[in-house]
Amino acid sequence: MSDAIPGDVLAAVRKMREAGIAWKRIAARTGVGEYRLKAALIPGWREKRRDQMREWRGRAAPAKPREVEASIRLPPLPQDNRDLTARLMGDPLPGRSALDRRQSS
Repeated sequence: MSDAIPGDVLAAVRKMREAGIAWKRIAARTGVGEYRLKAALIPGWREKRRDQMREWRGRAAPAKPREVEASIRLPPLPQDNRDLTARLMGDPLPGRSALDRRQSS
């Protein structure tokens, strides 16, 4: 493999791991990716990671819409009678602005 990690780097990584330094910090110091380091030093890591990724891909299911209690739902939207400028500028619908709510209280 042409992109193999040199032995002196691997020895230094082993010492850093024994000292309790995190993989991410070691990767930043050595300039070698975190996953490449783990694959080189932990036997069977690459296969385990591959299996995890396959499992996660198969598990991803579409999210189900949540039911919201009727008491916390917003009232139905009023008819949108804003002019083009108000729509483009993002003005709130009538009755939906903070000022309208404050005046109605």
